[in-house]
Amino acid sequence: FQAHAYRFDDETSTFIVGAPEEVWRAAGLETMEKEDAIAYCERLFAKYLDGNKLISNATHLRGSAQWIRFPRVVCRHWVHTNAHGTPVVLMGDAAHTAHFSIGSGTKLALEDSIELARSIGQHPGDLRAALEHYEAVR
Repeated sequence: FQAHAYRFDDETSTFIVGAPEEVWRAAGLETMEKEDAIAYCERLFAKYLDGNKLISNATHLRGSAQWIRFPRVVCRHWVHTNAHGTPVVLMGDAAHTAHFSIGSGTKLALEDSIELARSIGQHPGDLRAALEHYEAVR
């Protein structure tokens, strides 16, 4: 198990608990009610919480629905030429495995688009070279 924690406001911090799915399942978290899962995590991270309680921001969800599973995205290439000869560039969620610790797919897409524009600017008149550069950098 890992925790990713940071200050949220003057009174609270965000505390994200992560684990590989097999570890999560072995602990029985997929079948626990929210309160039991929170208690489990409080015990697991007790020495880091200094007696503070964890609260859920998913009050409307029950059981395993409170846990987010980030799909693992693996792409050999981020640029594809379609049947019409037009390049299609993958960005954001289409190209990345998003996670709380690195940002949302939208943030990643913005970073991708900035790099794509930079790559095109560095290779004026040579779209192929620009796209190869973009793919290598991102």
